[in-house]
Amino acid sequence: MKNILLAFMYIITATCLCAQSAQYDIYVGKRHTGTLEVTIHTDGGGDSKIQLTAHSAVLLMNIYTFTSAEYRNGQLRSSISEQKLNGKLRERMRIHLQEGHYHMQAGQEMRSHQGAITWSVAMLYQREPKGIKQVFSERFGVYCNLKEVAPHHYELLMPDGKTTHYSYRNGVCAEVQSAHTMGSIRMVRIDTPAMARK
Repeated sequence: MKNILLAFMYIITATCLCAQSAQYDIYVGKRHTGTLEVTIHTDGGGDSKIQLTAHSAVLLMNIYTFTSAEYRNGQLRSSISEQKLNGKLRERMRIHLQEGHYHMQAGQEMRSHQGAITWSVAMLYQREPKGIKQVFSERFGVYCNLKEVAPHHYELLMPDGKTTHYSYRNGVCAEVQSAHTMGSIRMVRIDTPAMARK
């Protein structure tokens, strides 16, 4: 009986997702304004789910952003990206793969995309994009050009003309920087990644 119980527990834990989480401090200029939490669930077989949740307070604005991207066999299956300002939804983009086509919805606007998506912005928090030239934006629903401007330092050109810079240390995203009307925004990783079984 004990052996059966141990075997049963082994099967359960062997099929569980492995979750890795990391936190980033958000700065606008030199002022600390909030945090970004990155949670990555993987099953060891090419399936993963990446979630980015950020809370930031700047002046009288409480900003909440959320992105979730689900990959199956190395291909994006679905994603959602949304932003709220003082509790009110400002934008939301939903993407899902159906019958070989990606269907995208932003408000009342519907679009489609053909071709497999294998790299998206959320993945930039999972690992260094060595050799990757284009990354799909879950927020805008288009590909963005990516280039390595220095060793382990990449520049992503967004469709609105803004650039975001990603720096990596030992293959891990250590810092993200972008320019904004409020000033330079920096997200700096707190080096306490937590590993858990869920």
